[in-house]
Amino acid sequence: MPCSTWGCDVHTRRTTPTALLAFLLTLVVPTAGVASWEWTPGLRVGGGDESDLVIDPGVTREAVEGGSFVDISPSLRATHWPSTRQRLDLGTALSWQRYLQGGGRRLYGQSAWADFRAALADRWLLRTSLSLDAYDDSERTTVRRFGAGGEVGLSFVHDRGAVELWTGGRGRRYPELEIALEDGTTEDYAEGGVSGGIDFVLRLTEELRVEARGGIQITDARDDDFDSEALFASVGAALEPVPNWRLTAFGSLQLRDFTERTELGDSDSYRQAGLGIAWNGLDAATIELRAALAEYEWPNGTTETSHRISLAVSRDWSFGGRDRLLPDWPDEGDADGLFRLDDPGDTVELRFRAPEAQAVAVAGDFNGWDPTAHPMHRDADGWWTVELDVDPGRYEYSYVVDGEWVTPPEAAITVDDGFGGRNGVLEVVPGENGS
Repeated sequence: MPCSTWGCDVHTRRTTPTALLAFLLTLVVPTAGVASWEWTPGLRVGGGDESDLVIDPGVTREAVEGGSFVDISPSLRATHWPSTRQRLDLGTALSWQRYLQGGGRRLYGQSAWADFRAALADRWLLRTSLSLDAYDDSERTTVRRFGAGGEVGLSFVHDRGAVELWTGGRGRRYPELEIALEDGTTEDYAEGGVSGGIDFVLRLTEELRVEARGGIQITDARDDDFDSEALFASVGAALEPVPNWRLTAFGSLQLRDFTERTELGDSDSYRQAGLGIAWNGLDAATIELRAALAEYEWPNGTTETSHRISLAVSRDWSFGGRDRLLPDWPDEGDADGLFRLDDPGDTVELRFRAPEAQAVAVAGDFNGWDPTAHPMHRDADGWWTVELDVDPGRYEYSYVVDGEWVTPPEAAITVDDGFGGRNGVLEVVPGENGS
């Protein structure tokens, strides 16, 4: 069963990507300065149960052991803002999964990636990404693989969401899987491909967000029987009905045609749907329960279903970069992020203390996330202030301090910013005079 069956890309990792991350850090960290980087280590520990599966029962009839399992997944991300309109992320993730019955099947994996984003103009964002991955299965050496790839995307960002057009390529090599050539020699199996598509993110309400992706992938393999064209689509939704709780649902579909096959069957398909519930009320830790069902239709027309259910605890830490700039919020003022406009013409004043900063601004839904629209002004004590002329409503916002995006410490409510950080939530309500 491919790891991608369950969206478990954290299982496709090994050692080579770590060397890549270390090499990238030796190049960029001395230039940018260690103090300007934000470091985010993370850890996920969990377990669950999944079905046994027979791979392509009409041809290989290869059985894959399922059952109960435990898994551990540490990760590390380093983030740097070269300017207020550019962001660089470097990261690596490791995974170890072991089954608790039979021979104790083990899965190992690792990945490393580099992701650079730059604002081209108001509301337009360019993304370039590179990645390496590796995967090993103690019971199925033929699926041991190493891969590399890259993507380029162009996004339009709106107050309520974003849309991205993207294209990319990826290659994989399987060192334990050999194929015979016409001259009688053998070589490692490998495949490469190109893909492209469109992604949507839409916030329908304050509590509900929907994401969707669709595209096409063309694969060229050393064994012509595996040359293919595939259409894929997925949709997901996240609902936060009450504080600290998140409900998720997702579904995906892939339809693949093998363009050169004449005997093994010329198409297959894969469908998956799942639900999740998460609680993050434990001091930055999250407990999440997930369940998914999948259906495979193999090239010979045989169908098979499988399931996976898991329970995991995850936690991210953050230090460096932003932390050195986080201020103490004063006792007076609107420290809970709730502002009341009592009279017509009233404005909202934000205050942020960063004595060592050279430039501070506020960006959010109210100014199209433009870090140049509302610069803040410094007083002799190191407090930065700005007045906002906004209508009553709910706004997400963040401070930009010397190019670093900083979560507002005064915000009573924060939400995921889509980049691995948190935005503050600003509530502006009418006062007694109905302003």
